[in-house]
Amino acid sequence: MCGIAGSFGRHAAYKPSKTQVLRMADRLRHRGPDAGGSFIEAPVALACRRLRIVDVGGADQPLFNEERTVAVVFNGEIYNFVALRRGLSQRGHRFATDGDTECLVHLYEEYGIDGCLQRLVGMFSFALYDRRARRLFLARDRVGVKPLYIAETTDAWHFASEAKALLEIPAIDRGIDTTALCDALVFGYVPAPRSIFRGIRKLPAGSYAVLNVDKPMEVHRYWDLSFIPGRTQEIGELTEELAVSLQTAVQRRLVADVPLGTFLSSGLDSSVVAALMAEPLGEPPLALTVGFGEPSFDERDGARFTARLLKLNHVELEVAPDAKTVLPALARTFDEPFFDSSALPTYLLCGAARQHVSVALSGDGGDESFAGYRRYAFDVFENSVRRFVPPLVGPPVLRFLSAVAPQGSWLPQPLRGKTLLGNLARSPLAAYLHSVARMSPDRALALLSPDLRASLREYSAVDAMQAIYDRAPAEDSLSRIQYLDFHTWLPDDILCKVDRTSMAHSLEVREPLLDHELLELVARMPWDLKLRGRERKFILKETARRWLPDDLIQRPKRGFELPLRRWLQNELRNEVDAAANCPLLDGARVRSALALHGGGRQDRSSELWSAIMLSHWFEAYGQ
Repeated sequence: MCGIAGSFGRHAAYKPSKTQVLRMADRLRHRGPDAGGSFIEAPVALACRRLRIVDVGGADQPLFNEERTVAVVFNGEIYNFVALRRGLSQRGHRFATDGDTECLVHLYEEYGIDGCLQRLVGMFSFALYDRRARRLFLARDRVGVKPLYIAETTDAWHFASEAKALLEIPAIDRGIDTTALCDALVFGYVPAPRSIFRGIRKLPAGSYAVLNVDKPMEVHRYWDLSFIPGRTQEIGELTEELAVSLQTAVQRRLVADVPLGTFLSSGLDSSVVAALMAEPLGEPPLALTVGFGEPSFDERDGARFTARLLKLNHVELEVAPDAKTVLPALARTFDEPFFDSSALPTYLLCGAARQHVSVALSGDGGDESFAGYRRYAFDVFENSVRRFVPPLVGPPVLRFLSAVAPQGSWLPQPLRGKTLLGNLARSPLAAYLHSVARMSPDRALALLSPDLRASLREYSAVDAMQAIYDRAPAEDSLSRIQYLDFHTWLPDDILCKVDRTSMAHSLEVREPLLDHELLELVARMPWDLKLRGRERKFILKETARRWLPDDLIQRPKRGFELPLRRWLQNELRNEVDAAANCPLLDGARVRSALALHGGGRQDRSSELWSAIMLSHWFEAYGQ
């Protein structure tokens, strides 16, 4: 696991600055504290900071082929590298290291960039330079576990694992992209390919960029997830196939030359991963659980139950966050405004876990793949009702009824008439985005300063998602929104959160449930095997009975959450007061929201947490 950075000239005369590229790499030292290296010759500069996980005594980067005509810097892990090395050696390639990264230069020699990428199983971003063709390739893994940012200036393209490294280049436009800021407030994150900075963009997951001198950059998608159902199979056959795929996905991620463990919550996904680790390891895996000392938000009891059943080597970690030190550090970790409050416990978990292991497996991706979120069930229900709404008369009537309906926020979501009526009046995409949004666009705009608010009045966050929703290779409404989540929420919220918070502590996190072969298998299954009535993750639960007892499988899901509402009324109240002075915010609106929240009249947690984090981000990056 590493941090990579570099530059490539737009014209042949470009001479990279060694001082500049090393400064970029130094900003990524937390991603790779163990070693650093660079390769610089016109028109390219490559640099890497390395966290040694495999072949810890060698394989420092950049790495080359035998003739030094191909160079690479790499961030991530290639889980099938042993098989790839064997096949390449049989074809005459010679290896100078025992690690995974060197496979890339030989795969490129043998199969080209497309053939190289199609053969990789892993999480990665990398820059590969063909010295003969004077061509640079930038690539990102299929799902977007590992990040890659790109910026263009007058004379060169620049790339890095995190945006903070690119900010070392004075010529990059670091002005705020106001549409990205609006998206972040509404959804909690900035969707790719935008970033919060006008001059920086994200390379989308499953894509690679081609850079040639005197030519524009080309971006190609090499992988996408199709939800078109495959051949008809009996459920017993499907669970057997899924069981093998899950076992393979976990076993692939156990290769490491450093201490390894797993995150354990009270949920199904992390329990499945932990259960499948023991046999290939030959001993009970180390399982790590974090708690906050508040029973209603503490998963340690559930995790303790799971650990006893599976005979795990269980370590419980209790943390007590200090807002004055943790929140500024959290804002600096993300480079961009990031408003998912679960980033805080994830950051603390990773910091505590690094005291015990260098690599941790997680259960991330299970909800997206197996339809584990409640919002999926609500969306399917709404779409079943929407079929009976007259297209011309229905929406106006429903909008009126929603406007006059009482706010039944205390009711379960399916019974909230106001929410249901409002969503039925919207398009399927707009209704889903309304359900997943952290706050409505109106409330998001109300938080911003008058000038920012005025500049965004014509912008629609829904329109920005429409193209992804429309291109979904899916035949049903559930699969269509899962596809949308795989291209937005998963890489730009969930995986961004885990990558940044783990790398801030030089911890590598691996996600077996996002193995691309496993994802392809599950995506091809009929949607009603994932969501059967009100039963979410149906096919995963049926399969998990091989390893877990029913009382663990049927345990209600709990999110990785904070007692945020209470904290904002008490411990974080001063943080909100300070945030009201941020130039990006309307201070009067922030104080009004705090008064309503503090008095218990309304829950304004989303707005107040966003105000705090935006203020800290602006202090770190916006000035």
